[in-house]
Amino acid sequence: MNSWGEPELFSVEQELYPCVRSFLNLEFYRRIHPRFGSMSLVAEEISRVGGSRGGRWTRPDLAAVGITRPKYSPEIKIDLYSFEVKLPATVDALAVHEALAHKSFVNYAFLVWNRNAVVDKKLDEIEWSCKEHGVGLIIAHKPSDASQYEIRHFPPRNELSSSLTDEFIEERISQSGQQKIKETIDRMTKVQSS
Repeated sequence: MNSWGEPELFSVEQELYPCVRSFLNLEFYRRIHPRFGSMSLVAEEISRVGGSRGGRWTRPDLAAVGITRPKYSPEIKIDLYSFEVKLPATVDALAVHEALAHKSFVNYAFLVWNRNAVVDKKLDEIEWSCKEHGVGLIIAHKPSDASQYEIRHFPPRNELSSSLTDEFIEERISQSGQQKIKETIDRMTKVQSS
């Protein structure tokens, strides 16, 4: 077991978003990058952005779009990730179900927990619930340090239609993020034809 030291606790969930985004762009990117081939990741805070599919739990706090091109395969793959961020006091079974609701429009849904202790009685229950429902679990021990996140469970991939992928990107990702996605696809397509 890792020794993470004293946790760094936040009292306002929104203050965690820039830290989690930094983790996504650094350590999470490194974790999901394929061994061969190329990848680009666009990560954004989207907690205030709603899609056309409204509902109680349809607004993830952060989202990432991963664009991957394997070295020897002609296909470009797009994966959508959602991240529901929770403070120590707000993690419970409902938090897992909130992240689970995101699976209707992303390939991978994660719960990100700023945990209040290295040993916590809730951990086993929350981790079991995440695994049972196909939700990823990331523990943010020291959110301001991207190396102090622990991916406890990486969920299985949820298949989506290309129209749902397009809808999510169009409705929830910023114009600059969409432009980066288009440029990445164009660049990967050109490399593919050379």
